[in-house]
This record gives sequence, structure tokens and C-alpha cells, in this order.
Amino acid sequence: MSDALKFSKIFSNSAFAIENIQPYYFRATSTPLPEDISLITHITVASWPQLERLAENWQAPISATLHIQSKSSPLSPDIADILRDLGTKYRSNIAMSSHVDIHLYFSPPASSPSLALAHNVDRNLARLFARTEFICDVPAGIIPATRIRNTLRTNQKSFTPRLRDGDVMVVPLFTFIEHAAKHSAVPRTKASLLSLVSKGIIGLDDKHWELGNGPTNFERWRNSETLYAVKDYEVHYEPIVIQSRNAQPWCPERFADNEAACLFASYLNGADFWVLPDDFMIQLEPKRGNDLSNFESVIQNRLYAKSHGEMCVHFARQLDSLGLWDTPKAKNAIAQCSRVISSWGKGLIGKPE
Repeated sequence: MSDALKFSKIFSNSAFAIENIQPYYFRATSTPLPEDISLITHITVASWPQLERLAENWQAPISATLHIQSKSSPLSPDIADILRDLGTKYRSNIAMSSHVDIHLYFSPPASSPSLALAHNVDRNLARLFARTEFICDVPAGIIPATRIRNTLRTNQKSFTPRLRDGDVMVVPLFTFIEHAAKHSAVPRTKASLLSLVSKGIIGLDDKHWELGNGPTNFERWRNSETLYAVKDYEVHYEPIVIQSRNAQPWCPERFADNEAACLFASYLNGADFWVLPDDFMIQLEPKRGNDLSNFESVIQNRLYAKSHGEMCVHFARQLDSLGLWDTPKAKNAIAQCSRVISSWGKGLIGKPE
């Protein structure tokens, strides 16, 4: 049975061109241990060098979606030339050929960027084909600065049950205030990182918050020596997290590129967010601008805002049907969705009359 036929049956309700997905177009020669961590990411032809840098820094499993958008068919000569060139680069880079699985997703040009740049779809594909139990969604312009796999291995007895139960481990992300730092200047220890923070060279980057602010709580992280829970979760919070490949809901694919929606689903499903005290990642590239038009950004933002109530109801009903409503698993849904739940039966979203 061809991949296209398999996907058409498995994902019969998908709105995307699943017949143009080729999993493991390039397959790594190393077989990862099941309990290892795979980085999952998505790239285009233009961002291939970022994936090479990520692989060289990680030296461990990566599952990447290569999204190619073209008016030509996947079998056309121009696309074949591009893939042949990438194949040469892939095989000549030991870190890539040893550790990186690349899944080809070919899509025709779309009338709107939100359809063309459906990165939540890319995320789900990379996760679907990851070959380890634990995954970490990392944009290709970011690199792990510390030995995160060693942290998971050392704390396996305490971390693994939490991850399998649906919790996530937050890896703090830091970005250079002026993106002039060279690769050799990347801090590799917490002490060296804090030194750069004190000099105003680098700062904690919670997207949607000013540097140094946000739910990850830099002041607490600075002084912490143990795992701690995020206390001020907010629906736009989208940190880098380690999670179970099998325990989390899938990213909602109606959003163009919204990892906050993926993590909001995890939160409503009962996940606690635990911050690693000594590990971190570094944003090497300047932040990418918004690929959407102003109009599409407004539509996407409104769609996400309107989805909060719907997602609350969905997960509340699911938890109740599983007999988990009166357990700690439902605490996040109860806290986040109390206004929605209180209006059930009245056709309202918000405070009941």
C-alpha cells in the first residue's frame, strides 16, 4: 500500500494535501533508543543550513519536516534537482546522515500565507514520524546549549513518570539582545549565561513578553537549583518543552503557526509545566517577522481567542467522560474554563445571565 493511500485512509478528514507527504525521504542511519529525546522541527530549502547547525549541536535524533512549496509537481525536473542537491548535502554531513530523519511535505502555492505556511501541520508530521518516546519542538534557528539528554537520563526515575502522565518540561530560551554574537560565544553553562544576562547581552525570551519577563519567571530560574512549576500560565505561553510523543493532544491544524494552541491543549488536558533549573537553549537567528498579512494576523488571533471556550468544553467533556473530572487531572480545565462551564445549557459563552 502506498504512503498516499495509507494517509488518505488514516487522515480522511485532513484539509491538507496528504498525498504529497513522503515520510523518511532521508532516513538517518542511527537507530535511536526508544526512551531518548528527538528534536522535532520544520524547515524549507532556504533554512537547510539552520538544520545542519542544529544537528551538529544536538548530535542525537531529529525528526524534521521539509516543506517545499512550488507550482511544479513533486516529480518535475526543477524539484528533482533541488532534492538531489539536498541529498548530496545530507549524505556529506555526518551529523545529518547519522541522526536526522527528513520527511518531505510538498504543497502547491496557496492563495493565502496562512494556508501555505501551515506549520502546525509540519509540527504534527515531524512528531508523527519521530522514532523516540520523548520529543522537543525546536525551531531550526535555535540550538540546545546544555546537555539536555543527560539531564533527562540522570533524572529518569522522577522525570519519566511525569512525562508519561502528560506533564511537560520547560527548557528556558534565551536570545541575544544584539544578534552579533558568533557561534563560539554561545554560553554553555548557567554561570556563563547569567554573566551575559548581568551585562545586558542576553535575556530570557518568553514569546509575547518583554525579555526577562513571562511565565517562565527568570528571577526564580536564576536562583533555582531544582525543578519548579510554572505558576502564571497564560494562553499565549509557548515555551520550548520536552514532552511525551504519545501523551499529548495533537497541534490544532486550523492555525497557521501557533504553538501556544498546541500547549494550551496540553494544559487543558492536565499538563503541569515544570521548568528545568540548569538547562537552556539559545536563539541564534534574529526573530523572524510575521509571514502573514495584517489582515490574516487579525483573523488568526481572533480565531485563537474564539477557540478558547471551544477547547475548554472539548477537554472538560473528555475528562468527565473518562471519569477524571474529580481528579487533579482536571484542575487546569476547571481553573481555565470556569466561565464556560458555568454557562452550559444556556447557550452562552461567558458569564450566565
